[in-house]
Amino acid sequence: MNFDLIERKASMLINEIGLSSIPIPVEEIARRKNLIIRPFDFGEDISGALIIEGDKGVIGFNPNDPKVRQRFTIAHEIGHYVLHRPLSNLFFDQTSNFSIQFRSNSKSKDYLKERQANVFAAALLMPKNLLIAHTRNEKIDLSDERSLKVLARMFNVSSTAMAIRISNLNLIL
Repeated sequence: MNFDLIERKASMLINEIGLSSIPIPVEEIARRKNLIIRPFDFGEDISGALIIEGDKGVIGFNPNDPKVRQRFTIAHEIGHYVLHRPLSNLFFDQTSNFSIQFRSNSKSKDYLKERQANVFAAALLMPKNLLIAHTRNEKIDLSDERSLKVLARMFNVSSTAMAIRISNLNLIL
């Protein structure tokens, strides 16, 4: 599945639910997709998990993570639900030096699924059209930490997530 298709799927979900302002309410999206959200202390290394049974699922997130990380984790798990549900029923997301890894036997396929879920989460939390509207269609200087932090606060994401999203959308100077 290519990243443009993932971007479109996130956009379709936002439109389906009728969202047009930021920050995007990931908890509301989860509820509308029959997903229950529960805090669960996984320890330091795991940010979240998704367990699927039929058309319903439970997202567990680490309550010890910063709020912006919790939001990204929930959006990431929604991504697994939307993109990978027919393929698997259990996902664990492990953090290690800010990279996300999927624990399973097949590393390459699982790494791709994790990247896809990250792309989905970024597109869901920082929709391209809303990001462009809030930057007034101007390119962003990633070395301008103040502007980056302002945008990150508006979308309720981390500055790192915002910088990656701006870079991936080629909205940089």
